[in-house]
Amino acid sequence: MKRLSLFAIASMLAPGCVGVHTLRSGVTEAPLSWCLVREMDPIPEMWWPPCQGDAYPDDVARALTDWEKKRPWVQQRLTPSLVRSLSRWAHREMETYDSVPQLTGVKLCPVACKAKGDHNKWILLEGTVDTLPSHSPGIVTRWLKIFLVYDSEIWSVVRATVTIRGARY
Repeated sequence: MKRLSLFAIASMLAPGCVGVHTLRSGVTEAPLSWCLVREMDPIPEMWWPPCQGDAYPDDVARALTDWEKKRPWVQQRLTPSLVRSLSRWAHREMETYDSVPQLTGVKLCPVACKAKGDHNKWILLEGTVDTLPSHSPGIVTRWLKIFLVYDSEIWSVVRATVTIRGARY
């Protein structure tokens, strides 16, 4: 059975987290914790200290390598219907949202980091998956975002959080 960190297990209980994937054999196998957070609701790591985009290049490289293995699992579950369900304000505009881009093209950058013991850390990576229809075009821009939590102790992406973020211009 795959080993999960204490952080991954605790994160499954966080608001918005869906939990683990159970295989037909009944064995719980989670490539990572899968969290869905409604539009503009806080994600658990939003209070972590920020880090520079070029921080921890070796850890980020390992995170991206691990993400490549886990990405298909997330891609399979990231459906237009699921994205529409995360929308809080643009329900009518999202009715025509019918295709989620491939995650292979998403650029992931470290945005926050939290110490984990003496030499290890959790790193939060952020990526923009898509620009979404807006309820106020020209005023509000909305994006489908993915946030990954990488655990440097076990060299593994332990959580993917999918949400919608927006900004007013």
